[in-house]
Amino acid sequence: MDEYITFSFNSFFIEFKRNLKKILIFTFSFTVIASVVVFLIPDQYESSVILTRSYLLYFPEKVDVYKPMEYYKNFAMSDNILNQVIERVKEENILKDDLVIKRVFSAELFYKPISGKEKVEALKLTVTYGEPEVAAKIVNIWGSLVIKNSSLKFSKNVFGDIEYTVKSYEDEEKKLSEYQNEKSKIVEYYTEKIGKERSLWDRKINLFVAQNPIELWKDEMTSMKDKLIKFEDRLVDVKREISTLDGRIGEGKKRIKDVEKFFKLKKSIDENGLWTLLGSVRSKKELLDGIKKLNLKVEKLNPAYTTLLVKISEDMVKLKGFKNEKSFLEKKIVDLKEKISLKRKLIAEKEFLLNNMRTEKNKIISGLKSEMSGKIDSIDIKIGLVKDSLEELKDKYLVARKIQMGNFSDISVALWGSPSFEKSFPPRFLMIMVSILLAFFIAIFYLFLKTLLRE
Repeated sequence: MDEYITFSFNSFFIEFKRNLKKILIFTFSFTVIASVVVFLIPDQYESSVILTRSYLLYFPEKVDVYKPMEYYKNFAMSDNILNQVIERVKEENILKDDLVIKRVFSAELFYKPISGKEKVEALKLTVTYGEPEVAAKIVNIWGSLVIKNSSLKFSKNVFGDIEYTVKSYEDEEKKLSEYQNEKSKIVEYYTEKIGKERSLWDRKINLFVAQNPIELWKDEMTSMKDKLIKFEDRLVDVKREISTLDGRIGEGKKRIKDVEKFFKLKKSIDENGLWTLLGSVRSKKELLDGIKKLNLKVEKLNPAYTTLLVKISEDMVKLKGFKNEKSFLEKKIVDLKEKISLKRKLIAEKEFLLNNMRTEKNKIISGLKSEMSGKIDSIDIKIGLVKDSLEELKDKYLVARKIQMGNFSDISVALWGSPSFEKSFPPRFLMIMVSILLAFFIAIFYLFLKTLLRE
């Protein structure tokens, strides 16, 4: 047996090598033909609508008929609904050719996650067509018709609960509107009050500034300080000149002592009178006349000493002038310093009053803003509570209003269909690969049968 099998495989491999070129030609030809056929197949695009449960489960005990999602799957694929879709498509001129129902429509059930691990049963309606925009239009018409044709029956006593739900929601909306209006009034009232208060204080402050020109006073004080600096500089110069003259007069005093010794008139000279004379004369003649009165013989006086006495006299006059100027400057400096001090004190007092006025203004306005903020926060808390209540009632209210309007189904669209960007069919590359493998296996199988029959 083993020898027979071994012989068969050897024969097969020999046959395979002999016909390898034919196999490759066959595989290539088959692949080319299959590729042409694959590329002749038109592109297909899918567009889907997802249908899920509505929020009707707020009134589950009031619903007389509650249909499972399997019912809506069969309902969507029924001839009645599909014919309605085709009629709508024709009315809206969406297609130029006839629609083959079984080839383009499909429906399947699945579980759609809604929050965390929780899932809800959903129905997926899919339309497959060569143009993505057309597929989206058709599937949306289909989904809307399924919802429109589905309906629920309610007991009479359900409408009491529905009316209560609607009234509760509308009452909360009214309350929210009232709170929001109250908040607007509070903002408007305090905005006006703060504006008036600010305007009043601005007028007070502007009047105070007009009556108390602090900035001008500061400029005036700066000017006085500049004058003070000039006076102080001048006083230094005067003191320097006085010091120079004092030195010269001191030298003169020594020379006069020599004159006294020369004339040996020390006892007969009134020294104080001489110095008084030197400090009072205005000319050389006055000086000489004064010396005569002091019993100093001018004609015997050395001309150098006479000149010296004249210079000392002039220095004494200058010294007197410098001393007077020094005294004036010192008094002026004291006066200026006192004025600057008073002006500085006045400016500080006025700035203190001005800052107090501004602080009082800011304090009052800040208090009003704080008061407004407190009231607004209180209203915001109420508004937040009402909004939370409305959020809880919203879905229930929407269901109740739909029931009131007689436009309600226990299923709704969770996701409308949109044009697809990717083709759903055909997968050309995959089909070509499959055709290559298929051609190769057909050739191998044919070769195997041929070898087997020959043996």
